[in-house]
Amino acid sequence: MKKILLAVLVFVLVVIASFLVINYGSIKKNVTYNRERGLQDYIKNNDKWKSEPNRIMIPALGVFGKTLYPKTLSEVNKNLNDGILHLPDTSIPGETGNIVYTAHSSALNSSYYSNIFATLNKLKVDDKIYLYKDGQEYKYSVKVQKVITPTKTELEKLPKDNSLILLTCWPLGTDWKRLAIIATPEK
Repeated sequence: MKKILLAVLVFVLVVIASFLVINYGSIKKNVTYNRERGLQDYIKNNDKWKSEPNRIMIPALGVFGKTLYPKTLSEVNKNLNDGILHLPDTSIPGETGNIVYTAHSSALNSSYYSNIFATLNKLKVDDKIYLYKDGQEYKYSVKVQKVITPTKTELEKLPKDNSLILLTCWPLGTDWKRLAIIATPEK
């Protein structure tokens, strides 16, 4: 039995390694990070996104995307290619409590949102995140990043202090863990 388990483990590792080797160029291209380019993209694209009443903008990364508000977790999973998704059962901007959004970091499709959160790990303390709900602006400052396991228990351990939490699968190309960016409201 141990030999079979070992053979299966080796097979899985070979498949994962092959996937990463075959897709290295695409993954690298999609996650190449340039902070200056992010700021230039912010300036260039800011007007384009102003017409979207529900959106997130992260100038330091050049990340811009519409936010969607599904009612169930199955709707979240179904719509990940269509936007940055608010997790049900978390606060809505303007309410008391943590607000949680999730999006892809490395999905294998050609959607604009397939890797929108790929460079979240490049955020630095005090980088700004702008969240818009129905046109109302909410400004946050990044305070910490954490890598957590993808369980409800781990999410419940995150601070409960009116934070904005951005979640994505981590490391890139896997769904083993989650990268959590925790930002607090600016006064």
